[in-house]
Amino acid sequence: MKLISLNTWGGKLYQPLIEFVAANAETTDIFCFQEVYFSGSYHPEIPWIRTNLASELQGALPGFSMTERLAVQKNGAVESDAKIGEAIFVKDSAKVTSSGGFHTYQEDGESVREKIEAASGNFQFVTLESGSEAYVIGNVHGLWFPGPKFDTAKRIEQSVRLKKAMEVSRGKKILCGDFNLQPATESVGLLDSGMRDLITEYRVAKTRSRYYEGMEKYHDYIADYMFVSSDVRVADFKVLPDEVSDHLPLALEFS
Repeated sequence: MKLISLNTWGGKLYQPLIEFVAANAETTDIFCFQEVYFSGSYHPEIPWIRTNLASELQGALPGFSMTERLAVQKNGAVESDAKIGEAIFVKDSAKVTSSGGFHTYQEDGESVREKIEAASGNFQFVTLESGSEAYVIGNVHGLWFPGPKFDTAKRIEQSVRLKKAMEVSRGKKILCGDFNLQPATESVGLLDSGMRDLITEYRVAKTRSRYYEGMEKYHDYIADYMFVSSDVRVADFKVLPDEVSDHLPLALEFS
């Protein structure tokens, strides 16, 4: 099977993004998307996002079923009309048996003071069956704070919650997405202590595209990760060169 994970950047690079998705649809079984907008219609007066991106992705992926999970929404006209969240698309040849998710941190006064981006800190999963195998696919949009992607108390709390969720799940496990974390953090270490960290294992140098303005300023070359349990057989893993977002797509071939 093949899985692609990508932060879509809200569809800012809409045409290249849709072309990329359509071109990979035939050979891909699962797409895990972060920063997806859900609206009943397209609003061209909001040029920095694609308000109905979820439905447009669905149009580019015939023969796939979509599972969505909304993030915490900000107050404001844009967010009230176009909800932001995550989406997992699974090819109909596999059977989705359950889905769910949770916010990855406790909302409190400290969260407000730390200026956590409301759309981040969101986790969704699906369980699916393909042939005789059962899989748990986790899709993460990790906490975003202004500045570098170092450890904070809430990011460590997030990793603890994600680790527990994957440990109690049955089936082969894949955890992927935009974690908003640098590699040499305790937050990443907590996750790779029980799963294979393919970013480290495959010596990936960056997961950000040239559209990310903070890459050199913060030495912030890696934000996206793919973790797999020991029973997942990895046939291939790579970061794709397609620049369809400020993130690069991660591609995993597995069984």
